[in-house]
Amino acid sequence: MPTDQTLPAGLRLVTTKREPLKVRVTKADPNVAFTCFVSRMSAEQISKLGERAALPPGVRPNSPAAKKHQQEYQEHYCRKVIVGWEGLTIDNLRDIWRGDQEIEADKSVSEIPYTPEFASFLMTNTLGSRFGGLISNALINGADEDEEERDQKKDD
Repeated sequence: MPTDQTLPAGLRLVTTKREPLKVRVTKADPNVAFTCFVSRMSAEQISKLGERAALPPGVRPNSPAAKKHQQEYQEHYCRKVIVGWEGLTIDNLRDIWRGDQEIEADKSVSEIPYTPEFASFLMTNTLGSRFGGLISNALINGADEDEEERDQKKDD
């Protein structure tokens, strides 16, 4: 990947702003769909993100250190990948929730606001096929689409 130092005089790299990908997760609430906004990343960025998931040398799987590392990685992943959401109501949350506990809300809470910490909590406590898998697929598909778009521009 080029840097400003490798470019000829008079040229500079400029970061382009791209809209995040919109991922419709569910519409169990008849009034609003739960939609996540996912970062656009290149295949290289996704690969680097995935490398961080590997356990550090000397850490045994299922050890307390491994669990801590997994939690830290998941929080990092959510900060990098999920940039926001809209429409996360209690009904929509119940549709993706797993387990035998539920989250209750005060009547004043109409939507659950986005925070990276709650995004990580959702990754752990929801059905993978109903939330985390959708996010991962959108991330990969978005990178593929962006790559195809770049290739088409080169061919034109």
